[in-house]
Parts: sequence; C-alpha cells; structure tokens
Amino acid sequence: MTAEDHGFTEDQDLDAILEDVPFSRESFLRTSVGGAALLALGAAAGGAEAAEAAGYRPAASAASARAIAKRGGNLRVAMVGGTAADSLDGQDALNFPQVMRNYALYNGLVALSRSGKRIPLDLAEEITPTRDALSWTIRLRPDLEFHNGKSVTARDVLYSFRRIANPKAPHSGAAALAPLNLGGAKVLDPRTLRVPMKTPYATFIDQICNNYYFAIVPVGYNPRKPVGTGPFKFRSFTPGKQSVFDRNPNYHKSGLPYLDQLTIIDSFSDPTAQFNAVSAGQVDIAENAPPVLANQVKGSSKLKALISAPGLWVPFTMRCDVAPFNDVRVRQAFRLIVNRPQMINVSVNGLGAVANDVYGQWDPCYDRSLRRRQDIAKAKALLKRAGREGMSIELVTSQFAAGAVEAAQAFAQQAKAAGVNVKVRNVPVTDFFTNYTKWTFSQDFLAYSPIASVIAQVGLPTSPFNTTHFTSKKQDALYRQANATIDEKKRCRILREIQQIQFEEGGYIIPSFNKQVDIMAKNVNGFGIAGTGIPLGNADWEHAWLA
Repeated sequence: MTAEDHGFTEDQDLDAILEDVPFSRESFLRTSVGGAALLALGAAAGGAEAAEAAGYRPAASAASARAIAKRGGNLRVAMVGGTAADSLDGQDALNFPQVMRNYALYNGLVALSRSGKRIPLDLAEEITPTRDALSWTIRLRPDLEFHNGKSVTARDVLYSFRRIANPKAPHSGAAALAPLNLGGAKVLDPRTLRVPMKTPYATFIDQICNNYYFAIVPVGYNPRKPVGTGPFKFRSFTPGKQSVFDRNPNYHKSGLPYLDQLTIIDSFSDPTAQFNAVSAGQVDIAENAPPVLANQVKGSSKLKALISAPGLWVPFTMRCDVAPFNDVRVRQAFRLIVNRPQMINVSVNGLGAVANDVYGQWDPCYDRSLRRRQDIAKAKALLKRAGREGMSIELVTSQFAAGAVEAAQAFAQQAKAAGVNVKVRNVPVTDFFTNYTKWTFSQDFLAYSPIASVIAQVGLPTSPFNTTHFTSKKQDALYRQANATIDEKKRCRILREIQQIQFEEGGYIIPSFNKQVDIMAKNVNGFGIAGTGIPLGNADWEHAWLA
C-alpha cells in the first residue's frame, strides 16, 4: 500500500483534503475592529446552526448518526503512553492520554475546528481587539457553569491566564501569553475581561486555540480534584492506569454529551495489547492504533476503523546545541537522507502526506514552495565537509505515537546509503518523557496548530517543548514582528521568512503529516474525520454514543 493509494501525493494541495474553507485571520480582525462581535455563534450552543457557524462540518455518516443518537452507556477507551507522572492539569499535556483527558474535562475560550482550518469560539461569546490589537476584550457566554455548579466569570478567565503565565511555575502555554499585560487586565463585569498587551498581538486567537493547554479553570483550581466546564466531570484517576469521568448534565452545549460515562484506560504497554483488548470486547476503542490495522479490520463484523486526515506530525529532533548537530551541515545532511514517500509507506502504511521539514499545513501562511527530496550524494558531501563521514549515532524512540518506532527504523535503514550508522534505541514511554528535550537525536509528536502557535510551543528559547534547542535571533525577532502585524498578507510574508529559516537551518526532520487510525467496535458512533492530529475526530467526546 502506498501514499498514492490513499489519494495523497507529494504535490497535492492539502487544503483540498478537507472541505472547510481556510480561516482568514485578516477578515477576523477586519470584522471585529469596528465593534462587531467576533465569531459570535448566533444560535444556541450545540445546535446545527451554531455548528455550521463554527466551521464544524461532520462527515455525512457522523451527521446521520447523531440524528439517531442514543443516550447512556460507558465508553471504554484503550490508550498507550500513560505514565505514573501524568496529571489532570487542564493547562498541561505531554502525551496523548493527557491531551484526550483534557478534552473531556475542560474547554477554552476558543478551539480549533475538527478540520483544523477554523477557530470558532467555545466558552467566549466574542473576543474583540482594538484596531491596533494592543487590547483585547473577552466576553463569556451567559449561564456557563463549572462542574461544581459555580458560574464561570471573567475573574476565572484572568485567574486561568495568570496561572498559565506564572513565572515561578509556568505552564505549557506560558510563552504564548508572554505578550499579555496581565497586571493591567480589568474585569469590566462578571462576563467581560479587557486584557492590554505589551505589544500589538494580532495572533492572540491562534495562540490560545489548543484548549488542552488553555483550559479555563475556576479561581483556586486544584488539579488533584479537577473542576472544569467540559462534557465530562471527574470521578476517579490513577496515573498511568485509568480515569473515569461522568456525564456533565449542565454542559453548555444543549443536549450533549450522550454518554453517561467515559473510561480511559492508559495502562496498555503496546498497541498489540490494546488491539487484543478491543478485539475481545474488553474495551470499545483502541485509540491511535497502528495504521496497518485499518486493513486488518476491513470486513470485520465486530470492528471498524476511523481514519483521519493528515494532521499529526512525528518529527525527528536534532539537538542544535550539541555535537554533531551543532553543525548545520550535519542537520542538512540528515534531512537529505530521508526518502519521504518510502518512510510514509513503511511507518504508517501509506496513510500520510509528504512534509518538507516545516509545520503548519492548514495555516493560510504555510509555504508550499518549500520542497525537499532525498539526495544521498549531497548528504554524503555535507557530512564529509563537516568531518562526519561514516559517523555513528543513537536514535532514541518510543511508542508514544503510532508509526514512531517504525519511522525510526526506516531512517536507520535509509541512512546506510549515506554511510551513517544509526542505532535505534526503543525506550519505555515513561523513560522517554523523563528525559524529554534532553535526547541528542530523537523524535517527538505534535498535533496541528497555526504556525505562530507552534513557534511559541517549540521554537523559542522559552518554549516548553523546544526539543531541538534551535535558537535564532533573526527568527525570534521575526516572530515578534509577525505577532504585531495586523495585516494578514504582511504577516504571512514574515511567517514564510521564518519557515525559510527553519527549512535551511532548523533542527526538525518532518517527513510527513500522518493520518491516524482509531479501531472501534461497530456500536461506537459519533466520531468523524479530523485534520488536527488529535485522535477520535479531534477528541469529540461530546458527540460519541453507543448503539
């Protein structure tokens, strides 16, 4: 099976894969600076009109399924990658189990649509900048409640921002909130918060769209006894083992969720055990399963596969601050070693689209002109000039995402042609994340985010997930300039200049944007195709139901 068998070629425009029209940040600002409500959803939350206004277009099968959705039941989900160090903190997430739990328990002010191409409002009724983007006003929906019955207020929003950005204990979204002048923020009324910025911040909405980092939590929040606004509320949690959540009867989207209970079991050591459990009926879903299983369940009377659009990226990470990758020639050589279509076929069974070492494939500013093909002769020449001819290196991998280990093994094979000896070291997930950001040559996994948001997460000296340790004063200056640029065309030119720097000098090898496979029992319904890289239709717990 090849990438072409699934309709994806190296030259295809990825925007054509999903139906959504790309979201225009320029129109976002243009419609708001005159005082109009920003992205307001005119219909009741959860209704069809609201969903369409939010850019949520479910696949026809999912839409028809929801028309006959049944209530009740306990959905049991098997996951690989949980650790004893995991938490239920709504403003941190390091692995897939944490991300998926956060989607169940919490909401943000905004959230990426299932396609990844739109950023509809969630808890916010409107978010409006001034003309110069030096101040933003956030107004919450009316009648929002936390799981404990407390009303959600503007003070909770301010508390949530301050908790994330706390310099003494920063959370995952701290770098993205650095431009906010939280000391000058004002609560105008119970539902309205005005936040001044230290500099114009035109990309503010992009920066807070990952609600697994930017959950709105109540003043005095305790992650050991988590309270959020999500479709499910906390019942029990054993790190690295299991979590049980109950239906939130006061969820702000009318009529949702359908399930009475959600049980996430993340104690599975490997995908084989996970698949055996769903095959035996011990669980209902094997989340983020090996892509080859999509073929295995074809024609099954008990199981089916949900295959996403290309959203997840599983890069190789080269630490730019230590040898041998502190020499840009070595980084360039390693990127030229990769036969990308072959790696897609080997690692994810052809379920992916070729990537070219830059991220942000759904972003309007994504530079599709940047292309990189395998060139062994040039790779060998670069290594020779760097004094690294015939070098050996260890590549650390783990089963934190489907296809990661297989991609590492494929790279080791491809590197032989360039005279590079790669020893693949497959470590337990717990060990991998214990040393996360420390490995010299390793891998990572990231879901789709707008480009400016990814830079904040992984590309700055202050970024929490800067596994490559890449630094560039020019890039950092351009990033600040992009954030301050309201005009979208001008901002895109700046972001493309950043992408050019990453393409030529960066520490990522990004071979592909991967599709994901979730294996589920035939009676599981409500999940549709997503392009965000988040399994199960962008963790669409609120629409899941059991026949």
